Amino acid sequence: MKRNLSLLLYFVLAALMLLDFYLIFNVGNPNSLFRFVLKNSNYDIVATLAVSCGIAFLAFYVFKQKQEAPVVSLLKQNKSHIDELRKNGQSISQIAESFILEVKPNRLIARRVRKLVFETLKEMEK
Repeated sequence: MKRNLSLLLYFVLAALMLLDFYLIFNVGNPNSLFRFVLKNSNYDIVATLAVSCGIAFLAFYVFKQKQEAPVVSLLKQNKSHIDELRKNGQSISQIAESFILEVKPNRLIARRVRKLVFETLKEMEK
C-alpha cells in the first residue's frame, strides 16, 4: 500500500474513532451536536454501532495490507547478500535452496515457503 494512502487511512480511522467516542457518550442526549444529522434520538445506537463496525472493518483492512510474510521480509533484509551471491555466479534455485535449508521449515509448510522464496527472488532479480 502506498504511503500516502496508508497515512490517509490512518487519519480517517482516527477521525472515525473520535466521532465514535463522541457518539458513545451522547447517545440519547437531546442537546447532542449529532441532532443536526439525526433528528430522532431513537437511531443513536444504530448510528454508533454503524460507525463502530466501520472502524473495525477499516482497521482490519489497514493492518491486513501492512502484513508481509516473514520469509519475504527476511529475503528483503538479506538483499545485499543475495546480490553478492548472484555476482558470484549462483543461480536463483541454488540461493533459494540454501535459504530454505537455513530456515528449516517443517514439511507442512516447506512447499509454500519454497514457492514464496522462488517468487520473491525472481521479483528481486528484476
